Amino acid sequence: MRKYIKNLSKTSIMHYMKLFVRGSFFITAVILYLTGDIEAVSKKGIFPLIVWLWYFVEMVLRLFPTGMESMGCEKVFKKNYHPPKVEREPKNQSAKTTFIVALVWFALNGAIFALHFIFPKFVDKYVLALVALAYGVCDIICILFFCPFQTWFMKNRCCTTCRIYNWDFAMLCTPFLLIPSFYTYSLLGMALIILAKWEITYKLHPERFSERTNESLRCKNCTEKLCKHKVQLQHYIKKNKDILFEKLEPAFNLIDGQADGIEETVSHIEEGIHETYEKVKDKTVEAYGKVKDKTEEKISAAAEVLRPAFDKVEDGIRTAYDVVKDKTKEILGIEKSESAEKTSEPAPTDEAIDTALIDVADAPSSDDVDDAVDAPSSDAGEEAVVASCIENCDSMEEIT
Repeated sequence: MRKYIKNLSKTSIMHYMKLFVRGSFFITAVILYLTGDIEAVSKKGIFPLIVWLWYFVEMVLRLFPTGMESMGCEKVFKKNYHPPKVEREPKNQSAKTTFIVALVWFALNGAIFALHFIFPKFVDKYVLALVALAYGVCDIICILFFCPFQTWFMKNRCCTTCRIYNWDFAMLCTPFLLIPSFYTYSLLGMALIILAKWEITYKLHPERFSERTNESLRCKNCTEKLCKHKVQLQHYIKKNKDILFEKLEPAFNLIDGQADGIEETVSHIEEGIHETYEKVKDKTVEAYGKVKDKTEEKISAAAEVLRPAFDKVEDGIRTAYDVVKDKTKEILGIEKSESAEKTSEPAPTDEAIDTALIDVADAPSSDDVDDAVDAPSSDAGEEAVVASCIENCDSMEEIT
């Protein structure tokens, strides 16, 4: 163990110290949350102040070439740029890969934010703070042991050539967007400043970020040896995977047993739901049948009551129709006999047809005729109806 520690670089020791401190913050916060004391401790301000001070100092130091950090983040400074003897074009990770990493990160935090808005009582601001502290621990784990972004997306050789090294604080502070506070917003602001400085420098000086154009990023000039931890871990897992599997086998069996129990419980729940559904379905069908029968009975009863009224209305309409029909026939019969005595006249012109059609359009409607029939009889009213019918009949005869 001493030999292992002795062989560690200063940068590695510093990162182990960060892992210890950030891990302590996270474990303390989890304990306070589980015991229900996190709100009281937060109001006193001592614990949040310590956390804020540690991360704020880390961020401030990131803005200057102190030599304490990894070359992966300090390559942004002109001081650490050493061009090769042979001039080359920089070759950095594609914008597509960078965009995919950003998209994955937004999707992850978008899911967390959605849970916060859907279940605010369970995923409250303290849970978001725990997520941020967990991000801080995972950041050091990515540097020392395993980085999913490096392994699955960017495929870069090591952290020294990482395209998104200084995105770490912006990623860490993402949950602070939904926690309004001086501590959270000040850390988020500093993280965005570091991110902006990194991206602007990358845009202006891409040669500083590529090992083809910057000698400081090549393995022969590396003094921190951070990748050594990842290689050792991978080698140890590969060499002892059988032993590790034997040790983890009881845990896997326990998980499988729990999974079987959960599956059985889910099956019982499904059966209960199905049985309840069938009962509700039967009750609903029965109730629908009763309502249908009652409705049909009510409709039949209403039809029986309304049928005499419908018959009376129908008889009245038929009587009025017969009266109007008889009077119209009488008038048309008189007019036809008079017109038969007249000599034949020449065919009407187009103007005469148009005038006759206009007169027909102005003729009284069936409603007017019904009103006239139903109204109290008077000689003047009858004469007006007769005169109107005669005029329209004249027009029709002129057309024919």
